[in-house]
Amino acid sequence: MHQTQFRREIALAAGRELVLDSEIVTPDRAGIPRFALMSRRLGVMRPSQTLLRTVRAQAYAFDLLSLDGHDLRDLPYLARREQLAQLELPRGPIRISPFYLDIPVSRLLEVAAEQLEGVVAKRIDASYHSGRTAAWLKLPLRRTTEVVVVGWLPTRGNPLFGSLLIAAHDADQQLILLGGVGSGFSSSARRALHRELLGLYTPTPPVVGVVPASLASTARWVSPRLVGEVAYRERTASSLRHPSWRGLRPDKEAHEAKLPLSD
Repeated sequence: MHQTQFRREIALAAGRELVLDSEIVTPDRAGIPRFALMSRRLGVMRPSQTLLRTVRAQAYAFDLLSLDGHDLRDLPYLARREQLAQLELPRGPIRISPFYLDIPVSRLLEVAAEQLEGVVAKRIDASYHSGRTAAWLKLPLRRTTEVVVVGWLPTRGNPLFGSLLIAAHDADQQLILLGGVGSGFSSSARRALHRELLGLYTPTPPVVGVVPASLASTARWVSPRLVGEVAYRERTASSLRHPSWRGLRPDKEAHEAKLPLSD
């Protein structure tokens, strides 16, 4: 979560000075935040009018930390939210995030899974503290997909692979590289899988398209026979975001691993 300070006279809340806990998002045409769109704005100091128009940025305010020079962080969460709701923030680029008190968490997660990466559960009587706290629980929503192992990347000082290179088939049954996955392996699983990889060595990449230079210089390619399952947040143009290995799928054939839909 990014903490963003808005200190603009007149532009916000009739000239009052505010410190908001908020997050910048880039929604698609349906209003759903998309990290893939955010990547087009990151690092752009002087965006063009076309970029501003096609990749809109919005700030969602979650909490009010200070108002008119008064520190509100020791107040209970509900008291801070009540004052936040009373602010006359301009519609459009700045919005107040919704929150719910009377809906079961299971139902919230079910609805959020259709559009969001997760939800945050907060104690309504908790004061505000920076960093991780037991009063706030982030409940991420993860998707899963089957992938084909097409290679691996070594790790300096370690004989075992550092991460696997994974791919999946497009509509034309061509293998498309989906980047790497380096987390989710137990020590024993990593050793066993490494032994299998050594027996599948192939000198050329089994995927179509140009392999990024950062991978091509160090990658060890293997024949596309092993199928595994990974959990991830979303698929971007070139990879899976925050992938985590869940294990091999010996019940699946390589041709059954299909590209997940892009977000």
